[in-house]
Formats: sequence, C-alpha cells, structure tokens
Amino acid sequence: MRLVRFGVQTVQANVGYPELLALWRFLDGETRFSSVWLMDHLMPPSDELEPDAPCLESWTLLAAAAQATRRLRLGCLVSCNSFRHPMLLAKMAATVDHVSGGRLVIGLGAGWHPGEHRAFGIPFGSMRERQDRLEEAAALLRAIFDTEKRVCFEGAYYRAEDAPFAPHFVQRPHPPLLIGGIGERRTLRTVARHADVANLMGPLSLVRQRLDVLRRHCDALGRDYDAIEKTLHVPLFASQDPAAVERVAALIASHTGLPREQVLAELPVGCARRVQDVAASFAELGIREIQFPAPAPWDPDAFAWLSEAVVAPLAGGGA
Repeated sequence: MRLVRFGVQTVQANVGYPELLALWRFLDGETRFSSVWLMDHLMPPSDELEPDAPCLESWTLLAAAAQATRRLRLGCLVSCNSFRHPMLLAKMAATVDHVSGGRLVIGLGAGWHPGEHRAFGIPFGSMRERQDRLEEAAALLRAIFDTEKRVCFEGAYYRAEDAPFAPHFVQRPHPPLLIGGIGERRTLRTVARHADVANLMGPLSLVRQRLDVLRRHCDALGRDYDAIEKTLHVPLFASQDPAAVERVAALIASHTGLPREQVLAELPVGCARRVQDVAASFAELGIREIQFPAPAPWDPDAFAWLSEAVVAPLAGGGA
C-alpha cells in the first residue's frame, strides 16, 4: 500500500483565536496529522454562515500557527492572488518561513469569490484576467526563488525594479509553491510550468482525469511530471455510525452536486476502513497528501480517533 499524509484545514470562520490555538497545539502534539492549513477569505465564503460572522485573516494567523507548533507543515489553501501583490506575498512568506523554522508551503490560487471582492473593494476581473495574473504571479515568485540578489521583473500586471529581498527563505532552495485549482486548460498548465505542488479537488474519477491532463501539460512543456507533488483538498468524514455517514454524504452531495452514490464510492466518506481504502486509491494515483476542511466547533477526541483509525495506518513510520 502506498503511503499518504493527511492535513487539516482549520477553517477560521465563526471561531475565536483561543479555539484555533488550542486545536493547532493539539494536532501538533497529540496526533499523526502532517500539516495544518487555513483558508484565505476576508469573510465567510459559505452560505451556511452570515457574511458578518467572525473571520480572521489568514497570513496573520499563519504566523501565529507557526509560533504555536513545532512539527506541522503549514500554509493557506490557497492564498487568493488578487488580495496581495506577489512581492508582498513573498515577503510575508519569508517571514512566516523564518517564524516556523522552515515549515511553510506557499499556496496560491486565482480567486473565485466575486461577492467578497465587491464587498472589500478589490477588483475581481474576468476569468481570463485572473488566470493571466496567476500565471504571472507564479513566474514572479519563481524569479524570487531563483536569486539571492535583488529582484527584477517586468510583466503585464506586476513588476519589481531592483527590489531587495532579505532575509531570504529558511528552506532551501525555497518553500514549495503549491498552486490550487482544477481548470484543465489554464490552471493545470500553470501548475505544470511553475508549481512544486499541485492541489486538486474532486472524486476519484475526476482526479484521475485531471492528473492525466496535468501529465499532458508537463509533456508539452518539457517538465518532469514526477517532479510535481500531487495533493488533494477534499471532504473527509469517518464514523462507525452508518446514520451519521448517510447524513454527511447527503450534505456533501447537496454542496458538490455529486450523486450520493459517487460521494460514498469516490470520496473518503464512510467507516474508518472505507475511508482508508478510498485514501489508498487516491495514493495509487500519486496523491501524496489529503487535506480536508474542518469547520468549527472542533472535538479533539474526534481528531484523536481519526488520527489513530485512519491517519496512522496510512502514514508509515513518520508523522
């Protein structure tokens, strides 16, 4: 059986900092999870929460999570490119990389929430413009990665004019650049060109299809497909209570538009053994980490059980 890691996206909506801090410390010290993640939204993106519900800013929280933990990798799934100039994002990332002692993953995506942009006065742009900006931002980040000197970059949207960049990252040669998204024509091509890590979404059959598309982009660009780590952001629920599994499967089906039968067959939803089997099937496709969103309120005992029942058997000897 191929090994696969697990990460928890501690969704920071409708929850306070003390609760987040307690959960990070628990996951870091008491479980076999490998990473902790935040969402990058300025207001709750879910229709289930009021838009004025509390929602803490992600990169400020990442610095706090870095200080609160000692083992877990951490990052945003994913940073919204339109919120920050890539040079500012790189400075923030270097700072968090230092605070964490080199445990940061830089997550990046094009952005998808028009209402959030409108509310905060941030230009949203067309799909094409957001994809163009994502491509250019990734290229600028790679320019920063590839030099220890001042950064020069001239693009259609971003520029850097002999910009000093110090201190550089703790990680060598740099933190992994994770690009999230499933657009087969543009996003996966940007992944093939610039990313160290691909972050996909979807059930087993669609992930298989998207990995095939990514491979074709890599072949066209002359990129080694195996050099890109593949990760997955997906709903996960394990319970020995069949009624609870049915309730959650129905909820996921309503949110994703997937048939209930496909949710149960192709997503890690079910009893512990079933979740293990589906996770192992993703691992056979080449997925190396599965990250799942976990909205508050949180039950530490549930994470402890999930760690032992699902994570540990698939994690091998490491954390």
